[in-house]
Amino acid sequence: RPGRGGGGPRTTFRLDRDETSNGTGLLLQNLVNFFTLDIPSFSVESAGAKTPSLTADTDRSARRRRMQSSITRLDPPPRFRDVAEDDLFGPPPSSSPFPADLPPGCDPETLRREYAALNVDQRAAVLRVASAEDFALVQGLPGTGKSATVSFAARLLVSRGKRVLLSSYTHSAVDNLMCKLLDGGMRGTPTGGASPPLSPVVRIGRESSCHPRVRPVIAENLAVELERGAVGPSSSSDRAVDRPSVDRLLRVVSSARIVGVSALAAPRSPLLAGQRFDVVIVDEAGQISQPAVLGA
Repeated sequence: RPGRGGGGPRTTFRLDRDETSNGTGLLLQNLVNFFTLDIPSFSVESAGAKTPSLTADTDRSARRRRMQSSITRLDPPPRFRDVAEDDLFGPPPSSSPFPADLPPGCDPETLRREYAALNVDQRAAVLRVASAEDFALVQGLPGTGKSATVSFAARLLVSRGKRVLLSSYTHSAVDNLMCKLLDGGMRGTPTGGASPPLSPVVRIGRESSCHPRVRPVIAENLAVELERGAVGPSSSSDRAVDRPSVDRLLRVVSSARIVGVSALAAPRSPLLAGQRFDVVIVDEAGQISQPAVLGA
């Protein structure tokens, strides 16, 4: 543009943050983690020694290696158990680490009534998800009820003693599922006898990125309420507790039966370090690449 004082033209530069390279680095790290999980970390003491993998003999590692082969070689094919419809609504197995009292919206009778109201294709998809041992794909045109089916399947899995991680490429897709879970009755009442009670549904993410209806179940907000309940009801205490302790945050996340987080935030969040999930549900999977979904 013309310079000031009638001078010649000047070039103006604008410096932007390179979001693409940051995302690319995360995708590459996801791939590295996926292919090297069984390789023990290097240390000076172990140099030259054949150190066995810490995860080589675990069931979790065997499942991961099977999934790795299925993704990279398309072999072996996914496995499915024989599950009858009546078996979907029984009590959770005794081996479940969660208390026998189920969260609101996850009791068998409520789920049985809602299942009967689904159409034939939706019931078939739910049955397929419940019987999957490796993975299942649910495909449908826009407006055919995929999100409603997925949210119902998540509640059904919780009723069967499973812990579920909900993820998607966009925050809006994650929040859409979280809103459906809240509409299905999974509101903050259930586990552990805490005051205030711990929520069965937790959203991990910044408040500015989340839907207003989901903000009450953001992990940090729940932990703040838990902290205030432990400190006491005085107004001075409320002002003092604006950031929760790490222990409260971990307690909130660890007690949740369903955790929602975007696929790119999942590998970055320290709140998910060491957390175990039985099932990962990825909504709008057609919009996400495999390296991105590996982070979840």
